[in-house]
Amino acid sequence: MLPPFLFEVAIGNRLGDRSLYTTKTKGSKIKLEQGRVNKDYLYHLFELYKGWTNYEKPYRYIPKVTKGTYTRGVIKSYSFRTITHPAFDKIYNFFICNGKKTYKEGLITNHLTSVGLSYWVRDDGSLQKITKLFREQWDLLKKKIFKLLKS
Repeated sequence: MLPPFLFEVAIGNRLGDRSLYTTKTKGSKIKLEQGRVNKDYLYHLFELYKGWTNYEKPYRYIPKVTKGTYTRGVIKSYSFRTITHPAFDKIYNFFICNGKKTYKEGLITNHLTSVGLSYWVRDDGSLQKITKLFREQWDLLKKKIFKLLKS
């Protein structure tokens, strides 16, 4: 089981669009990646997840050819993955349904804490998506309340 603080961070990271993978037998894992301008933040995350990764340090992605906005030989991003572990399955199940990303009802109201929110905002870099998701969750909650009032 993930420590409570790391669980809250992981919820925020996933809301901030970190990649999440699962296997049929071993569990799930999270890939965390940031562009080179956010290197310090990724190293901060690496310290938080240190007991949950086999990496000695984050991986540096350096393109071998110049293409689009990527420049050959210049670090594009830093990343690491957690180990595959059943402790990440709960997070995977919150966000993935039939292999597709989803936001399950109650995710925000039941599992998002101030810690998770701060990492979500930091990872996402924008309040637009966050506001949209809050509205969707609020609309679902209102429908439930109206349904209860009618019965």
